[in-house]
Amino acid sequence: MVYLGGLTKNMSRLKHIYLLSTLLILLILCIIPLVVSAYILRVIFIMFVFITFTISYNIVGGYLGYVNLGHGAFFALGAYTFVILVTKFKMPILPSILMGSVAATVFAGLVSFPLFRLRGAYFSIASWGLIILLNQLAINLDWLTGGVWGVQLPIPSAEASIPAYYSALCIMMFSIVTSYIIYKGGFGLALFGIREDERVAANFGVNPFKYKCLSMMIAAFFAGLIGAVYVFNIGVINPSTVLSIDVSLAPVVMALVGGVGTFTGPIVGAAVLTILQEILWTKTEYFHLLTYGVILLLVGLFMPEGLVRSKKLSRGIIIRWEKRV
Repeated sequence: MVYLGGLTKNMSRLKHIYLLSTLLILLILCIIPLVVSAYILRVIFIMFVFITFTISYNIVGGYLGYVNLGHGAFFALGAYTFVILVTKFKMPILPSILMGSVAATVFAGLVSFPLFRLRGAYFSIASWGLIILLNQLAINLDWLTGGVWGVQLPIPSAEASIPAYYSALCIMMFSIVTSYIIYKGGFGLALFGIREDERVAANFGVNPFKYKCLSMMIAAFFAGLIGAVYVFNIGVINPSTVLSIDVSLAPVVMALVGGVGTFTGPIVGAAVLTILQEILWTKTEYFHLLTYGVILLLVGLFMPEGLVRSKKLSRGIIIRWEKRV
């Protein structure tokens, strides 16, 4: 009884420590725009964007186990919807951002019907077709999207940086909370069951097709939302800014590096690779992509399950926190 009482006290103390740490981190993130340079603020903003982007990918690519190479299409659709509404229809910023996420969610619901009739590599290849489709539409519908040259927003990037930062911070926190609820709740349990054995999950009363479609729509909602905020900050959109290979495949790579299918993996992977990319770009301007690729290859060879599942880090803070939550 004494042992159990001590264990309960320790667990309660740990929960308080985690809560206070989270509040302290949030406080620091809230005051960062007041004390850092515009360059540092931009890097942190990009980190928020890719953390959210990767978390949203992980819902389908990790929890459900379907490698969705076309997840970047939802990011791009949210961005393009936002820009078109602001420039062509003169809608206010906030409703346009929300409509970007709505457009991505509806699109995900529509394409999930044919896509989820496929599995494995066939699903992944078919999902990549979404990127190709949107890329061709963005280029050919130049009267609407600006074509290859894109569209310039009428909002100066300097004026948008701080509102975009706080918007990205709120969306990132919302996505983390949503991911945690899914990870620990019945919805996540259903996704894990489908990932392990779809037929067995169906025998236990899970409707695989329904859960697949819902997971795709939830993932698309966050991708479209953060895509709109991303373009709001950078001030310009064209196929190379939101539909390039490096942007489209970024959440896949970041989730793999951090630990796909885990709760903390996408956060760690996106944060580490965003900082790494920035360092490599500033130090090796002409070879940063090559260096970046070599590092990813090494991670894949020596830590194939991701950073948070690496045996070399099993005694570290990351894996311990993963087990706690």
